[in-house]
Amino acid sequence: MIVELVRARPDATLEELCVALELRAGLRISRSTMSRELRLLGLTRKKSLVARERCTADVVAARDAFVAQMQSCDPERLIFLDESGSHISMTRTRAWAPRGSAPRASCRGIAAASRRCSVHCRSMASRR
Repeated sequence: MIVELVRARPDATLEELCVALELRAGLRISRSTMSRELRLLGLTRKKSLVARERCTADVVAARDAFVAQMQSCDPERLIFLDESGSHISMTRTRAWAPRGSAPRASCRGIAAASRRCSVHCRSMASRR
């Protein structure tokens, strides 16, 4: 029963799992008991935040094209400036998964809406 609850909501907190178990089976347990049961089932809490957009066909193609283009660049002629900031406080960053495997949770819009990132690259040649 607990495994089914975790599969349905891998990012659920211990409290949410306890409430779900009580609603579904009428069984009331504490957070510490839920934690112990999850560990006995081989489930551990892991970082889970991965942008869904990262694996779309157009993003994969653009990434491959960028890597191909960068292979022809002379690294000595590049300047890298990095500015980044993030605001993902409302997004859950951890989920339960079997020991040895990654959770399957993802978040829509991490790269675009929830996080502001920019990387500026400029060739040394363009400075002259």
